[in-house]
Formats: sequence, structure tokens, C-alpha cells
Amino acid sequence: MSRVRLKPKVYVSKINNSFVTKISSNSIEDIPDIVFIRAKARITPQNKLKTYEPIIRELKDDLDLFINNILMNLKSYDNKNYLFSLEMSEKSVQYKKNSHIHYDIFLKPLNNENMSVHHERLKTLVDKINTKLLELFERYSFICL
Repeated sequence: MSRVRLKPKVYVSKINNSFVTKISSNSIEDIPDIVFIRAKARITPQNKLKTYEPIIRELKDDLDLFINNILMNLKSYDNKNYLFSLEMSEKSVQYKKNSHIHYDIFLKPLNNENMSVHHERLKTLVDKINTKLLELFERYSFICL
């Protein structure tokens, strides 16, 4: 007889079916110890360049600064102990080729609140981050596919 595997709640939001963001936790409990945000998108450059490495580094630095500033102002989460990672390979980006970008944010809640409360609170944070990322794509001439 096999055991039933329980999974944590996952809240998914999509922007134009091309930008997918998930908010979830590390456990099946309704009051999580860790909450995480995971987003991914496919992009391609609009302009043909010899190399995209400096542009990608600049985009990453801009987003990194923006997210760190937002996370430092969170009141309901431990803003000193969080993990943020942004992954996009500078060398794999080519004109008219799909590339992937994704970010992960892991947060430790300060209060014992259920996952639906975290979802509502983090939904606005995710909207701000994704809007900023879309602005950066536009500024650096990328199309989100």
C-alpha cells in the first residue's frame, strides 16, 4: 500500500501566459516556517548585438538592487535573513533565441499566519517585482515570450 504524499499549497499567477510566478511554502502545514516566491519567464533580445553579457549583468544588478530594497522594508518577514537568487546565463542569450530567466526569494515569517495571509501579502510584492522586471526588459530591449 502506498502512502499519500501531501503537497504544500501553491498559488500561481501568470502574466500573458509567459511569465509564471508561484508563491508557496516549505511544508504542508497551513502555518509555514518558510515562504518562497519562484518566478520564471522566457525572453529574447529585440536587437542583434555581438554580445549581451554587459546588458544582462546590468539588468541583473538593477533587479537585484530593486528587490533588496523592497525586502529590507518588509515588516512581516525577517528582512535580515532572506535568500534571493536571480538566474540568467549571460552567454546563452542570442538574437531570436529563447532564453530563460528566473528568480527565487525565500522568506522567514515573523508571525504565525496561515498561507492564505502570506499569499495576499506577497501578491503585491510579486506584482511590484514582476512589473519592475518587465520595465527592465523593455529598457534593455528584451521581449517576454
